[in-house]
Amino acid sequence: MIGAVAAVNPERSLAEAKAADRRLRAGAGRALEGVPFTVKDWIDVAGWPVSGATGTDRGCPDRRPARDATAVARMRAAGAVVLGISRAMADSAAHGPTRNPRDPSRAPGRFLLGCRRPGRLGCVPAGAGQIAGPDGMDGGMPPVPLGDLDAVDVAALRVGFLGAEPTGPALAALAEAGAVVRADPLPDVRAEALELTRRYWSRAQLSGAENVRVLWDWDRFRRRWLAATAGLDIVITPVATEPAPAWRESVDTDYRWTLPWSPTGAPVVVVPVGTDRGLPVAVQVVAQLWADHVALAAARCIEAAVPPVVAEPTG
Repeated sequence: MIGAVAAVNPERSLAEAKAADRRLRAGAGRALEGVPFTVKDWIDVAGWPVSGATGTDRGCPDRRPARDATAVARMRAAGAVVLGISRAMADSAAHGPTRNPRDPSRAPGRFLLGCRRPGRLGCVPAGAGQIAGPDGMDGGMPPVPLGDLDAVDVAALRVGFLGAEPTGPALAALAEAGAVVRADPLPDVRAEALELTRRYWSRAQLSGAENVRVLWDWDRFRRRWLAATAGLDIVITPVATEPAPAWRESVDTDYRWTLPWSPTGAPVVVVPVGTDRGLPVAVQVVAQLWADHVALAAARCIEAAVPPVVAEPTG
């Protein structure tokens, strides 16, 4: 038993899928018409149970939000269909443990809408992210226009990288498409991002002066990253230092590759690029602030060029 799902509503999901089929047959399909997705148990979906449970807190099991979080609303407006609510944490206090489907002895991964910083509106606990395109209610979504994915010329992209494998296939795909790949890696900011994040997460225990220092260091980190990536459109990095580890709850060091992009506010897309020891591995496509469409265009190029690999279960 994998135990990845906290709640389903088959009747509702099937009704939305049938409506999507009708639009597709009529030639009126939208960008994500009929694409199924699940939503983390911390992000609101109207009418669905979203508890906000963590590993130690059951949250509010009977909570049913009245409106979608902005990220969910945008997915659904593009035609995507909610299949269910996915459990948060490897072991949810409300829903129990989740296992890796490839190897139940290993920690689970996720394929869902589970943004680490998807904005403030409709997130439990409250987020503080930035998403392009205002919704009229969330201060984390300023009036920055959404870019056109199809207008991005991948051949004109300038690409940087951090880390070694599994970045190779992604860099090769972009280079084959005509993009210019920087020869040397960017400065490794993982240790600094981890230290800054630890201080931010413990801000309730800090003094006022210490919190002011966190905000100052946060801004300085962002400025240094902008300077380091000036002249680049995207950066390719691993998602993790290794495939899924033995089953356990996540710890902060598991996020060394993903933590830097929260304080910078950069949009990130994760793309599978193969397997390691029979387990899936992926890369991150990190774009400049507000250039969500550029990250998506590069990710689409990588996805099209790297053959899908069906990993065999190892356990």
